[in-house]
Amino acid sequence: MADDPSLSAGWEAAAHDWAKWARAPGNDSYWRFHREPFFSLLPRPGRLTIDIGCGEGRVARDLKALGHNVVAVDVSPTMVEYAKAADPSMKVLVADAARLPFDDSAADLAVAFMSLHDVEDMPGAIREAGRVDTSYLESHRYHDSIERAGLRMTFNSRHWPLEAYFRAL
Repeated sequence: MADDPSLSAGWEAAAHDWAKWARAPGNDSYWRFHREPFFSLLPRPGRLTIDIGCGEGRVARDLKALGHNVVAVDVSPTMVEYAKAADPSMKVLVADAARLPFDDSAADLAVAFMSLHDVEDMPGAIREAGRVDTSYLESHRYHDSIERAGLRMTFNSRHWPLEAYFRAL
């Protein structure tokens, strides 16, 4: 509908409310359900992690606390200001998820935590994440050593993009 504001305009209008909501520990599902399981799935920090649709920056701050070299992006200038104010040392940019200001293969990891449903061009955002992330679209071997509760396990695996699974099926 022509009268519907864009998703980016809607988030810009809600930025102040979102920052209060998102920063209240225990209030949002991030704190209650998603935070710990999400971070347990991520690889170790590499040379660059891009947080796509960073909002007020909570995921980017948590990534940074885990040792990731983070650049966060959001289409909302107000959200970017909140993210910068929360951690002035972190690089945060105003950018559309479907037109990221990074070179091809610039990052080891691109994350879009709970943000793809909030972008106008979701397929474009997925393409951009793949373009800037060296690891996702290419199949490659990896070894991941994990220690938990005194037990150590090294996983010797091959990363396959989702597209490879769909082709095989």
